[in-house]
Amino acid sequence: MKSLLIILDGGSDRPNRLLKGKTPLQSANKPFLDSLSKQGINGLCYTIDVGIPPDSAGAHLSIFGYDPWVENPGRGLFESLGYNIHVSEGEVAFRVNFATGRGDWPPTIVDRRAGRISETIGKTLAEYINSKIGEIDGWQFKLYSTLEHRGVLIISGSKTSKNISDSDPKVKGAHIQQIKPLRGVKDYDVATQTAKILNKYLKEVWRVLSTHRINLERSKRGELPVNLILIRGPGKPMKLEKFSERWGFRIGCIAGGPLYKGVAKALGMDIIDVVGATGTINTNLDAKFRNAAEALKTYDMIFLHIKALDVASHDKQPLLKKELLERIDNAFSKYFSIGEDLMITVLPDHTTSSTSGHHTGDPVPMLMYSPTVRKDEVMRYDEFEAAKGSLHILKGRDIMPLILNYTDKAEEFGTVIGELKKRYKLFH
Repeated sequence: MKSLLIILDGGSDRPNRLLKGKTPLQSANKPFLDSLSKQGINGLCYTIDVGIPPDSAGAHLSIFGYDPWVENPGRGLFESLGYNIHVSEGEVAFRVNFATGRGDWPPTIVDRRAGRISETIGKTLAEYINSKIGEIDGWQFKLYSTLEHRGVLIISGSKTSKNISDSDPKVKGAHIQQIKPLRGVKDYDVATQTAKILNKYLKEVWRVLSTHRINLERSKRGELPVNLILIRGPGKPMKLEKFSERWGFRIGCIAGGPLYKGVAKALGMDIIDVVGATGTINTNLDAKFRNAAEALKTYDMIFLHIKALDVASHDKQPLLKKELLERIDNAFSKYFSIGEDLMITVLPDHTTSSTSGHHTGDPVPMLMYSPTVRKDEVMRYDEFEAAKGSLHILKGRDIMPLILNYTDKAEEFGTVIGELKKRYKLFH
């Protein structure tokens, strides 16, 4: 049996007063997702661990059956891979936000996304920064604009460390944070030098952007200036076991956002390019589901990622999130049906509150459907119904063993065929 894994990024939520005390999942008219829950098995999942607000990279690693505490090269590395930016040994990659700050250095964060700028503005500013600040004290810097306000920074020097803190405080109203070496790391001296040069670079970026014509014009129009970059998630190359070797599935990935493509690439998944898959609220949902259905003719498993719900939550738009859920359900139902010889797993990677705009540690609702599962009594797909399901409460690391089991590919405990113990059947 083949498998479809759908991750509704940030799809889980808390009750919202604009939805009369319900979550977007509770409020949305989504008959197909509800029918999958009704005909399947359900539960709640802490994708990292109990009470921990997951980041997307760690949550995806855990869902795919990897240890996010150990088998994790860092978000910056994934973001780079997803945008086909090569990171060499000795380089460090960072996730970047083009942002808005106010006041003298260190500035207060006004908007961590500078109003979700266009890629055109981001590219122009990145090129300008690179032309002005490509090197400081023998260290090299290269800034890339990727999607909307997002970007990637690559640094290199004689010695570099990723064992440093973030400059991004993750909330507006706080100051940009001074980057510091992490306590107790083996390369503390190198981490200290890496942090020192990055603090110098970020201050220079602030100085250079403050007088750029784009920002002068935006300020005149009453728009937010893009006068700051925030960095987080330092990453270096790390060899990870291929997903196909660990779980026995030949898998394809359909995603719009660079981070999710990057995680997939790092795990050896094939990237299936879909026209109109943007990683934004305007993504072509119809094309994504159509391509997923077509790809399942070739692959054993498809990972389909949808980012739009998370965007709506971060922007504190629960009504938009509800509308997007209904659009997702409609597109899903066009290309898939109950009764197919297919296992379908649906879950968010984390809860994103559309009230606060932040990730939370609340568990996410998960459904698993196949024609042969022992279905439970859950009637709808949402956070509260899932709590009644027969899967009870799981961790992210439990998902892939369950998918192996329900696709009848799980090897019996104690069986060893060949040189290495495998969790999956070599012959089925």
